[in-house]
Amino acid sequence: VLDSVLSLGTQFGTPDVLPGGDWAVGQLSSGQLALLSLTDGTQLAVTRRGILPLDSVRPADLLFGASPRYLPSGHLVYGTGDGELAALPFDGKRRRVRGQPTPLLAGVRMEAGFGYAEFAIARDGTLLYVPGRNQFFVNIVLVAPNGRVDTLPIPRGPYTQPRVSRDGSRLAVQTRTAVGGWEVQLLDLQTGLRQRLEVEGNYRAFPASWLPSGRELLVGTWDPVRFINYGARIQSLETGSYTPVALVGASYMSVAPDGSGFVFSDWRTGELFFRRFGADTARIPLPGRGFAASFSRDGRWLAWGDLDGGISAAAMPSTGAVFRVAERGQMPLWGPNGTSIIYRDGTRYYRVPITTAGGFRPGRPVVMAEGAFLATFAWNHDIMPDGRLLALLRSPEVSAPALGVIAGFDQTIRRLAVRP
Repeated sequence: VLDSVLSLGTQFGTPDVLPGGDWAVGQLSSGQLALLSLTDGTQLAVTRRGILPLDSVRPADLLFGASPRYLPSGHLVYGTGDGELAALPFDGKRRRVRGQPTPLLAGVRMEAGFGYAEFAIARDGTLLYVPGRNQFFVNIVLVAPNGRVDTLPIPRGPYTQPRVSRDGSRLAVQTRTAVGGWEVQLLDLQTGLRQRLEVEGNYRAFPASWLPSGRELLVGTWDPVRFINYGARIQSLETGSYTPVALVGASYMSVAPDGSGFVFSDWRTGELFFRRFGADTARIPLPGRGFAASFSRDGRWLAWGDLDGGISAAAMPSTGAVFRVAERGQMPLWGPNGTSIIYRDGTRYYRVPITTAGGFRPGRPVVMAEGAFLATFAWNHDIMPDGRLLALLRSPEVSAPALGVIAGFDQTIRRLAVRP
């Protein structure tokens, strides 16, 4: 029987009810550990400094974790990093952090996306887990038109939102930090050297699109704890300074090839808009509704993922006409010569030949690549100037040959994760 419904302002997942039944521990969409009141919906952050209101959490306080479970021994056990279990001394009745997190075991599978950790602990202290690694950690690869996959000289890591510079030399990518926050990094695709892009504040930053100069990046910013949109900024990669762009509720921003403005989606409704840079802040409505819109290289066409799960395109400036490209797919990108659209459908990538002379005509989609590619709500791919697909490849683990079992694991937790 449904007694009540809580309306939450942020996402809260993988809950485990604490002693007393009035609170649950879980994780926010950012991966931060949190508490949820089951009586009034209040959410509090579980941090290194203790239990804090969401609006007072500093990046250094963050505890990133997946599938936290409370044990009678007085510990929260959760998945973290590249497939590790950790324990945090925790008083479940008083909701108090009683120590610092301690690593327990490596080699536990964690799923991509929300990051579920595949483990369970029985009442007698036996641990049952699926061997593996964090499926959000990926290698960055290039896929040629013939399907050949080449891994770039960049260490495996928690990357998403890859955006290639116009000359193909650098990659702007979002990555999780060691304490669970998010940051933007610039990666040199030849040497693997990386540079951290400073984005002030406790932001989940989205490297949306390069400006034509190659010296600036349009970055969208969110507060991952309170789920507040802070608009965007044009970030200089040379000086570190930025120009704020007042914008509410925007997602999936892509800069036009001529640098005059950018297209974006309303993150709640999927309405598509174009907005110019500079003093003119008017939103110009575009036909269709969807996400992850991208320009053709000449700026004359736009493609996006529809709300119904397909791919559509329209001319720019808009004539009002919308053309169907594919019945299933997400996150389309134009090939460098404007004669194809590449999109993802789950862990498959497709290429569709496109003819625009004398009218818009799509051909039949052809599988370009299939494998253990990362498939989340975020951008997980881009197109190199030479037409190769840049994608994020997970560990090719579909199923485990056996489950891991450790008897008396509660004793291991008591021995390693002790209160100060």
